[in-house]
Amino acid sequence: KRAEEQAIHQAYHDALTDLPNRRMFQEHVQSVLYAPERTAARAAVILAGMDRFKVVVESLGHTTGDALLRAVGGRLSESLAAQREICPNCALYHFGGDLFCVLVPGFGLEQMPVLLAEQLIAALRKPFYVEGRELNVTASAGVSIFPLDGQDGATLLRNADVAMQRAKKRGGDRLQCYTADMNERAAEWLQLENELRHAEEFGEFRLYYHPQVEIVTGRVVGMEALVRWQHPRHGLLAPGEFLHLAEESGLIADIGDWILRTACAEVQGWRAQGLEDLLLAVNIAARQFAHDGLPQRVAGVLAETGLPARCLELEITETVAMQDVVRTTALLHELKEIGVRLSVDDFGTGFSSLNCLKRFPIDKL
Repeated sequence: KRAEEQAIHQAYHDALTDLPNRRMFQEHVQSVLYAPERTAARAAVILAGMDRFKVVVESLGHTTGDALLRAVGGRLSESLAAQREICPNCALYHFGGDLFCVLVPGFGLEQMPVLLAEQLIAALRKPFYVEGRELNVTASAGVSIFPLDGQDGATLLRNADVAMQRAKKRGGDRLQCYTADMNERAAEWLQLENELRHAEEFGEFRLYYHPQVEIVTGRVVGMEALVRWQHPRHGLLAPGEFLHLAEESGLIADIGDWILRTACAEVQGWRAQGLEDLLLAVNIAARQFAHDGLPQRVAGVLAETGLPARCLELEITETVAMQDVVRTTALLHELKEIGVRLSVDDFGTGFSSLNCLKRFPIDKL
């Protein structure tokens, strides 16, 4: 009997946090929505995901990430317990990864799910102390309401997820209620991805150059290549409007290669016109950096365009550099042997240490 009870418990609970899992949620939401006495009652689904949790895992490892998830689960449970007077039957679930869900089976006050979600988000703003470290994390939450936003559990959960993703895109640490036009915007996003796949083929990418100025003399000593998309319907799009989509779809590596090749060719053309002292900085995306053939591709582009290696500076973000310190160190040394300059961008936004930086052959922060 004990073995049977343990097997049932494991089937319906998350092994990491011991909270009810997605399977338990699916059964509970069915019973809540289709119970005869609840046909006219309202219910709500709150889906919460941690912001930048991937940075914690990449910087500190999965063990620390797991410990943080357990702490988050405990904090959410405590916050929910404190709201029992207004939500006596609410239940918390862990769907795996950084996703937590709350099922609100019935409520009288129309704004109650929103108030509850705000309390949960606020609870996570306080620092966590995990394995001797102070970690500050935030969460984004999406709310969907039965029957307005869905007639079944799957639809409610999908729409709560759409709302949560919108909250993340707006900067995170916030709540977003589902609205019907979000699915329309999701369809537009999908169309934009399809158009992005053909943007290079149709010659729609443009390079702009951000000048780097020497403060003492006021002289332009270099520039950073930045891509824009001349969209046929939406006009000139800034990087923030499509690069995130390019990263999610895997197109960022091809776009990054196009930027590197085109920028090197253009700058070499300017050198031929007498602008010989300019330094070109090009951002290297995470997918580009993860490719083992990056040094060979950089060397090939330099040989193809004729740009001297000393005129090229490659920028990687701190998060990318810290994913695998051993591999990063070896790869940076390979790039350094080509003769290019190396810089680390966004330093201080992740969880790296000065000790790790001492191992990297970089020229600039």
